[in-house]
Amino acid sequence: MERRENRRIPIAIETSLHYGSILLLNCNTRDLSLDGVFVETGGEVLPHDAFVDVALVVLRDGEIRRPRLPARVVRVQLDGLGLSFRYPDYNGYTALVDLVYAG
Repeated sequence: MERRENRRIPIAIETSLHYGSILLLNCNTRDLSLDGVFVETGGEVLPHDAFVDVALVVLRDGEIRRPRLPARVVRVQLDGLGLSFRYPDYNGYTALVDLVYAG
């Protein structure tokens, strides 16, 4: 049984993952909530429980922004990674709220 506190929405957003000196580009989100995100990585995997930064490419106030959100890998699949957010800063959290509750 899933234990989600916030609603999850299907959404494709260009994303990159930063893990130490490793940078995974050309990733896309599959779904997003205020708690976490599933990122399609094209077959690239990172270790379970790894701490990463997720950089989402979003348009806000007419300009492209790339908020970096700290996260932890909680699920590893062949097509991507399930990530749980870890204490995003105000700008990152605001970007998440805008994406999840837009419209």
